[in-house]
Amino acid sequence: MNLIKTSIFLLAFFSLTVNAQLIEREPFIFGGIGSYNSNFGKSLSERNSTTIAFSIGTGIPLYQKIFFYGKISYFSKSNYDVYDPAAMNTGSDFQIVNELQSANANFSQLIMNAGLMYNLFNYNGYLLGLNGGMTYAFVNHEAYSSSGVLIQRLDNEGVLGYFAGVMGEKNFEESEFSIFGEAQYNHAKKDVVYFRNAFSGMNYTIGFKYYFTGR
Repeated sequence: MNLIKTSIFLLAFFSLTVNAQLIEREPFIFGGIGSYNSNFGKSLSERNSTTIAFSIGTGIPLYQKIFFYGKISYFSKSNYDVYDPAAMNTGSDFQIVNELQSANANFSQLIMNAGLMYNLFNYNGYLLGLNGGMTYAFVNHEAYSSSGVLIQRLDNEGVLGYFAGVMGEKNFEESEFSIFGEAQYNHAKKDVVYFRNAFSGMNYTIGFKYYFTGR
């Protein structure tokens, strides 16, 4: 009897493992919602600025547990109060001074990630993976003084950087859908006035994946 039970368990385990491996090698698309915590403006009430972020993406198998990974995220924040560094006009250039001034701002950022994803393990439908690669972001920003004077502006400013993240996932037997959670750091830096450390941040996402298994 114990031999029969052991055989049944091993067959079930082997079936789940094979199914997980097949899913692991299939292309997928995903969508999610979460939060983005960045340094795009020091709020009057908090050090970092956090807002809702929306993401879509895809994964294409390349070799065994390695995927091409692509993701687009978007977030925006409007009509929020910040402290911004004051600037003084020195002819054709601006110089940053240590004084801070209160301002009202609007900010949006479209983040595009392209790189690789590696599945560390996939056991009984639970998957843990890492991803990383290049980041390119389009940034829009406006800040106005308390008197309504425009202090600073970026209009679809392109910023290059890199990203790295970790992802946990739960696959469901006989289903092309899975749920996942992801924590991803985006580093993007450009030497422009006011914004040298403004574009980096953490992107936290939860959502659904759909695998093209051909069932």
